[in-house]
Amino acid sequence: MGPLLMQPGASARSVLGAQLVAGLLAAAAAGMVGGVRMAASAGYGALLMALLGLQLARRVAGVPPERIGRARGVLIAAGRFVSVFALLALGHAVGLWLPGVAGGMAAAQAALFFAGFRLMAGESARMAGGTGRSAACAGNKEREIPS
Repeated sequence: MGPLLMQPGASARSVLGAQLVAGLLAAAAAGMVGGVRMAASAGYGALLMALLGLQLARRVAGVPPERIGRARGVLIAAGRFVSVFALLALGHAVGLWLPGVAGGMAAAQAALFFAGFRLMAGESARMAGGTGRSAACAGNKEREIPS
């Protein structure tokens, strides 16, 4: 989730918004299938992923990729790993159903995935000069293939 949220402005808001909407939809669907406890579990899972993504983005925001390095990357990943398990344990302690939490987490990650595709497609079109062609094809001329 982090790299997409490091983009300034509307991109970060649209990714976070997509995750929260996916979480609400997952919670509503889970509520219809499994009741209030399942809905709360799915909503908690989606919120957990969105907040952890914001935490990751804030840790690496403004730091050039070459300065992050392997050691800092491992520390950031370890902190996120510990945070996930601590928040899962908290959810379990308050009576949430962990498969429901996992479902909400999956919905939030799927929203991140599709929001990332949408952002990358927009960036690609912008780099291609708004022609609708991908950036990889923007500089290529049509070539005749000899027969």
